[in-house]
Amino acid sequence: MNCFNFSEKYNEEQSKKVEILHKFLENYNPDNNKEVFFCTAVNLLPLDDLTDISNGLDDATSGMSLKEKYDYLKNQLFECGDNHNIKIELRKGKYNEEK
Repeated sequence: MNCFNFSEKYNEEQSKKVEILHKFLENYNPDNNKEVFFCTAVNLLPLDDLTDISNGLDDATSGMSLKEKYDYLKNQLFECGDNHNIKIELRKGKYNEEK
């Protein structure tokens, strides 16, 4: 595989992740304050798992409030992370402290 093919595949994967991120932000984001969480999760988790989670959301969350939908999705993402030994969290340190 040459470098061009690799970059095409990478760009395609990132485009699919962007689509999933938009779905999460548009439909599962109560109070419009979960952007950083969703961006972190989508960036860290494998595309195949994100696709599976995304495809099952509409049926699984039918009839739920927006907050319940977010909680359901959050649990799915954390469970996926646990399965891959990935922690979905922001690390707070001296660079994130208020000055």
